[in-house]
Amino acid sequence: MADLLLQSFSDELLGALLSWLPLRAIGRCASVCRTWRGVPTTFAAQLRALRLRLHASTAESLLRLERREAWRHAVREVAAFPSAISGNGLALLDAGGGWVVSKAHGLDGRKVGMYPQRGGAQSRALEGHEADIMAVAADSREGRLVSGDIHGELRVWDARTGACIATVQSGGLVFAVALRGEAVASGGEEKLARLHWWRSGALARAFPADGDVEGLALSGDRLAFVDGSGRTAAVCSVEGGKLRSWSHPASTLAVALQAASARAWTGCADKLVRCFCLDTGECLRVLAGHQDAVNGLSLAGDVLASVGFRDKIACLWSASSGEALTSLSINGMGIVYAVSLSLQQGIIAVADYDGGNTDGSKIRVFRPLDYP
Repeated sequence: MADLLLQSFSDELLGALLSWLPLRAIGRCASVCRTWRGVPTTFAAQLRALRLRLHASTAESLLRLERREAWRHAVREVAAFPSAISGNGLALLDAGGGWVVSKAHGLDGRKVGMYPQRGGAQSRALEGHEADIMAVAADSREGRLVSGDIHGELRVWDARTGACIATVQSGGLVFAVALRGEAVASGGEEKLARLHWWRSGALARAFPADGDVEGLALSGDRLAFVDGSGRTAAVCSVEGGKLRSWSHPASTLAVALQAASARAWTGCADKLVRCFCLDTGECLRVLAGHQDAVNGLSLAGDVLASVGFRDKIACLWSASSGEALTSLSINGMGIVYAVSLSLQQGIIAVADYDGGNTDGSKIRVFRPLDYP
């Protein structure tokens, strides 16, 4: 009878029952089972199999930890470019060999700056804006950029040729932009997150916010935005209305979105990063690692990057587990405003801005990010 009952135990149930035992104790139990005739053979076999699996899992975990530790020590700053960036003025573009995109070319705030990700003196300037640029974003899949200025003008660029391929009027002062496929999103002081089809310039949707829109993200058919003074983050459907919104205890300053995994991340003035489920609205985890307001987020694959306002630290997290992977010290002189991450190129870029010292305002590039 006992044999029949134990045969019905799944591997998962047996693992749960024995999970509190140390590996050495499980090994001893398995040895006893080989010699004690009173233990049903099914149970003994399951126990031995579990012991082998745990041995393999432990060895794999130790190897993974060893690789991560080596990776942590290998990441280093490899390039720095002078550029006066504040706000959402930084992006990475994987197309064309890899570019760091800045809302300013050097100190010229009316030109989009493009710098080689691997360093070097050669840079490009995209001209056309008649007012200071406030935000840039990239769509690496399509090889395009978008920039938005203080007059609400959005310009979509072909990154390969440097040509402006579309101009869209979005209203007033723009604080944040996002680009994916045929859709371009913008938000700013008008307390609206707008979605346009950039080829025609047509306004597709306008979503009201409780405050100035400080950050935007587009992924799949979802648009996420945060309004700083309203302390709210929201996710909307490109084809419909608002799906979810979350209140925060302090100003929300940054957002990242991954529609495929139904997850959204927010950076908040309370120094925390939060992860939310788009399906249920539940807050899945809270990440603590910064000493100041989290005002920049970037997501690539399973790695999430965050930067703090004045703590001069860039933290890297596992997006799926919330595990802290590593942190990078930003040896800048000012405030860290923005971060962008590219796993394809294996780099992270951050921008620190020293408003009173133009020589101290730089974009800093770190590599390698071959996360094991």
